[in-house]
Amino acid sequence: MFLRRKKAVQALVRAEKEAARARDSKFRFLESTSNEMRQHLQTMTLLSATMRRKVSDSELKEICTLQDDAVARLGGLLNSILEFYELESGEVQPELAEVSIQDVFETLHSEFELQAQTKGLQLTFSAPSETALTDSALLKRIVRSLISNAIQFTGEGSVKVSCRRVTNGLRVVVSDTGVGIAPDEIEAIFDEFYRVNSDPVDRNAGRGLGLAVVDRSLKLLQMEIEVESELGRGSSFSFVVPQFAFP
Repeated sequence: MFLRRKKAVQALVRAEKEAARARDSKFRFLESTSNEMRQHLQTMTLLSATMRRKVSDSELKEICTLQDDAVARLGGLLNSILEFYELESGEVQPELAEVSIQDVFETLHSEFELQAQTKGLQLTFSAPSETALTDSALLKRIVRSLISNAIQFTGEGSVKVSCRRVTNGLRVVVSDTGVGIAPDEIEAIFDEFYRVNSDPVDRNAGRGLGLAVVDRSLKLLQMEIEVESELGRGSSFSFVVPQFAFP
């Protein structure tokens, strides 16, 4: 009896190790492949920028704009796939530290400024000079996914990213003037691969991973998201980051 139990435990340990090796191998393959694809996307972006400077024809400029938008979306999709797989693997553990909200916003503003301009959207950031206690990488991942989602589903108008002090911390808000979400779909939008049924802006915008990444990242940080939306008028996503308690 004891010997059979020991062998069963050993077999279970071996199976767990093999599963861990398989997960690690898959992630390394995805990471390597996506890094190579990013290099090609960067080349396409540079070529498009060069072409835009050299041509005067409005039709060709419009083609450059469409190409820039497609490249930005593909880059965002690659990021979402990697981030989702990493979160699903269970290997991501939050590392809490003092994080400047302004620094996070400045980084993201640089990342998305060109994409917003390409679509003719006004992208604004506003944040007080405050510090929060959180994981910097996960916070950037959350806000990055929300901004990317907002830009994709906003045909005209603006995307606003803001932060304000509240009783229990700092509330980060990402709002847009996009297509909006029906009340009966709000709960489902955080499921992986779920896409809003009604999207007059672009039927190919996104593949339903961005908000799933947001949901899993927030759970790791033990935070919750609030959603306010109205069809045809836009959406607002917000969450509260605990503020660093200074001595």
